[in-house]
Order: sequence, then structure tokens, then C-alpha cells
Amino acid sequence: VLPITFLISSFGMAVGVGGASVLARALGDNNPDKAQKTFGNQITLTLVFVGFFVLIGYLFQDQLLRLFGANEQILPYAKRYFNILLLGLPFLGWAMMSNNVIRAEGKPKVAMLTMIIPAVSNIILDYLLILYFDMGIAGAAWATTTGYVLSGLYTLWFFLSGNSELKLSTSELRFDLPIIKEITSIGSITLLRQSM
Repeated sequence: VLPITFLISSFGMAVGVGGASVLARALGDNNPDKAQKTFGNQITLTLVFVGFFVLIGYLFQDQLLRLFGANEQILPYAKRYFNILLLGLPFLGWAMMSNNVIRAEGKPKVAMLTMIIPAVSNIILDYLLILYFDMGIAGAAWATTTGYVLSGLYTLWFFLSGNSELKLSTSELRFDLPIIKEITSIGSITLLRQSM
């Protein structure tokens, strides 16, 4: 399940890295309109990519899990884990994209918390759900998924709280082809590296 998860989240990371470069240059050039449009395009690209691959994950999970090494003995456990994890992957994709945007805004401590929150919550919840509540593989999956959700919600709070120079605006979610080209030209390297 882990390589499939990395593959799906790598799209969020690629959009984040590519967009962060465009965004940082726009902010440096005192061009808030371009920065806002870039952020809007990053949101749309992340949601489209991650949503598509989560759907593929649900529809073709047996084939994907077998492709990545699951055999008859492991498959039922892998499916149980994967089905729960897929619920959190949109949050992970959002968090990976947002992390890069937050760093581009010059707030590395906030970006660091985006990575610390799921790690710490996963450690605590693994202990509680696996050992204390005896939930086994499902407990491990819920612990990881909860960490992804908390990380995604934390970054969403950051943008909604007024701490960011960027605003969540539905009017900026429309695709802008020149901006998408800039994002993908830079982010494609990260996508290849991370997905490999």
C-alpha cells in the first residue's frame, strides 16, 4: 500500500513544488494577483489529480495491490488497510501541496508543523488503536488516515485564519493555462522523483 500512497501523494507534492516556485516569484515581484491565481490553480490541480487517483484506487484496488506485491495471504489485510487509507489521501495531497505554498510564503515553522502533526498523531493513535483497542491492521490504517486528515485540516485552518497572504477563493479555481504550464514544468521533476 505504501508505494501506491506515495504515488498518489506525489501529485500533490509536485503541484506544491511547481506552484510554490511560481508563487514565490510572483510575491517577490509584488504581483499578488498572479500569486492568488497560482494558488487557485494549485488547489484545482491537486483536487483533480488526487480525486482521480483515489477513484482509480477504489475501482482497481485488487489489481493495484497485486501489482505492488500482494499475494493471496496478504491481499485481505492490504485491502482493509488501503480502503481506510484512501479516505485520507485527498487530505494528504492537500497537505503536501499546502506545505510547499506555506514555505514559499516564508513561514517554515508552520510548514514544519504540517509534517509533525501527522507523525505525532500517528504514533499516539497507533498505540491506542492497535494495542489498547485491539483494532489490528484497521487501527493502523485509521491512525495513519487520521494523521493525514489532521495535517490537511491544519493547513486549511492556516489559509482560513488570515495568517496567509493567500485567500481561498472560488473565483481563482479556474484553470489558467500559462500558469499550469509553469507549475507542471517545474513540478514534473518532483513528480518523477517522488513517484519513482
